[in-house]
Amino acid sequence: MEKGKAEEQQVRWEYQTTSAQLPEELVTRANALGQQGWEMVSCIVHPNGTSWNSTVTIAYFKRPVT
Repeated sequence: MEKGKAEEQQVRWEYQTTSAQLPEELVTRANALGQQGWEMVSCIVHPNGTSWNSTVTIAYFKRPVT
């Protein structure tokens, strides 16, 4: 494949994050972003710091730049 053609076919991405303390809240946000063409690619659970058993889930999304 020629270099020029490979560059034309390269996909460009944009990224988005969201966070939630409750699983239901994250599902609602993820579904809303999915309706806009975003795909969840990763999520992590992180200590929230407000109490010893409090966490926040951070989700990462991507979609092609149009």
